[in-house]
Amino acid sequence: MAGKNADSNLKRKDAVEAAKRELVRRNLPLPKDYVVKVSDSFAFIEFEPTRRIYIVSFAFKYRGKPGVVYEVNVDKRSGKVDDVTNLRTGVPLRR
Repeated sequence: MAGKNADSNLKRKDAVEAAKRELVRRNLPLPKDYVVKVSDSFAFIEFEPTRRIYIVSFAFKYRGKPGVVYEVNVDKRSGKVDDVTNLRTGVPLRR
């Protein structure tokens, strides 16, 4: 079990707090009734080693439709936010 935590200095609750701080910094609002999901993942960036990250997803109703609205990638080793995706501003693909 020690090996599993050796490369992960950051706990899930700390990742959520880092993600919330980043949303506040970017002036992205969170309503009272949001739901948080934390997933283990990897960041694959060309010319860099693969890194372990948490994807922190914030879901709530936006324009009457429930769904994930923000996703924040938090590096497990450093605790720093890697990326923020605001799905409110995305343009849906037509099928």
